[in-house]
Amino acid sequence: MTNNQYIEKLYLRKKELIRIANYHGIFGYDCDDILQDLYIKLLLLKDIDRYTVNNQPNIYIVFMIIKNLIYDFRKREKKFEANETLEFAYIPENINENEKYDFILNQIENIPYWFDKNIIQIYITENHTIRSLSKDTHIPFSTIQPIVHKFKEKCKEEYIKNQKL
Repeated sequence: MTNNQYIEKLYLRKKELIRIANYHGIFGYDCDDILQDLYIKLLLLKDIDRYTVNNQPNIYIVFMIIKNLIYDFRKREKKFEANETLEFAYIPENINENEKYDFILNQIENIPYWFDKNIIQIYITENHTIRSLSKDTHIPFSTIQPIVHKFKEKCKEEYIKNQKL
């Protein structure tokens, strides 16, 4: 089997490939870019027969290639770090819930951009997850996630700075 035949057979399963990319948070044009990178990588492989099962593309191998392409994409876009955690900053137990909430609301007021401020305000006040906010507002996950992540990091830094004072 040639590389072109392999890609043609894989293209027939394009919906599966899109679902794999969507599962990892890649949507729209970014998903198309990832799939194009996949096809290019497959064209450059020397022995494509090693990646077939019963003369069909081995989806497990393709899945691993897509996963690595997504990781590289996020690393390039600085949207993801290998050891990234999306937890809020550690807050000692001696601070009550109202003080935490007031601290976060004060940080929201300091956000300079209108769009970012509104996204964070909806995220905090309506107790959304990033995915549910994306679903309700029809704004892509890949747009909301960096905004929320940057806000959490900024809150963490400000809180630590306030603790040292």
